[in-house]
Amino acid sequence: MNLVCENLPCLAPAGNSQPDSELILWIISVTICIVLLSFSIILVNKAKGDLRDWILAFPFFSGFIGIGTMGLSVILAIFFVPSGEVGRWTENFHEQYASLSVLAYYKPMRFLIPVGFTIVSFGILISLVEGLRKWWTHSRKTGFIQSFLLVSWSITVLLGIFFVESTLLFTRDIDREIHLNMVAASHICLTLSPFLCSTFLLLQTKSENKSSDFQTRLLTISVGIIIIALFTYLIHIQEILSIGFMSFSHQIMIGSQLVWLIYFSTIFFE
Repeated sequence: MNLVCENLPCLAPAGNSQPDSELILWIISVTICIVLLSFSIILVNKAKGDLRDWILAFPFFSGFIGIGTMGLSVILAIFFVPSGEVGRWTENFHEQYASLSVLAYYKPMRFLIPVGFTIVSFGILISLVEGLRKWWTHSRKTGFIQSFLLVSWSITVLLGIFFVESTLLFTRDIDREIHLNMVAASHICLTLSPFLCSTFLLLQTKSENKSSDFQTRLLTISVGIIIIALFTYLIHIQEILSIGFMSFSHQIMIGSQLVWLIYFSTIFFE
């Protein structure tokens, strides 16, 4: 993939999609989300025996798949990003270490990143569906605050998945404006959803007079995610650090969200 650049480092072009193609991509995004949600509901409610155990373990492993996708994409960038282009971070870590948003422009990361994070999206939806099922089955009595937190968690997860899938379809070379808006929206939702879920679980456990060690640790991780997200936002708007470190902080933020998912998913192993 060769780009014509007057100044190095070179960055993938900023696209601007046409209305017809834009509508098609929106339809595909919605369709993917509906399919993922439908399959997660069917599998969680219909699977039995060993199959059900594997389904409930899927969110746990999907978190590792997400982390592996990031790590592998960064490593592959060494070999597949052309010399002088952003993403070829071995030339200049401070300026060319690229976010996933940039790496998704190059093959094979263009296919690896969407596949890896669609698997993560599916894992998150399974954890949501199973979490709601467990609450509905065992303890439907909640106060106003718990109910608000539960509904808010569900909404932020569903919106977050939609924004993630839209981000993966609207790459910056297809439509930069939509891509950046979807990136920001997905980060907001997936930064808040762990906190909402953790707070709900802690309050619910306290109301039932049960041990809350797990929920407290979960809440601590979710607060850490918010702090990392605020730090990432600050260094982006103030341009405190170099481009390379900005991208690195972006990946650390996503990684912290995946760590929360991994730890949260262990509740389904009981």
